[in-house]
Amino acid sequence: MRFGSTRGNVMQPYVSILIPTKNVAPYIDQVLRSIFDLDYPKEFYEVWILDGYAADGTREILKKYPVIIRECGCNVPAFYNT
Repeated sequence: MRFGSTRGNVMQPYVSILIPTKNVAPYIDQVLRSIFDLDYPKEFYEVWILDGYAADGTREILKKYPVIIRECGCNVPAFYNT
């Protein structure tokens, strides 16, 4: 496990958040806003978007956030095997 920093006397682990998506434009902005509003040091987490070739404007919304996007033409469960 990687650790980021000490907050008080507690070590903060580095966290990767994986979000599988496909055509989630109505929801993804709220999801990402809630993640980036967390009371957790931003330098100790990363957000990965696993995009199933969204065709509804999801990609335009993602451009507003510091996320890592990985495209895959597979279904959502298959992302976890790539």
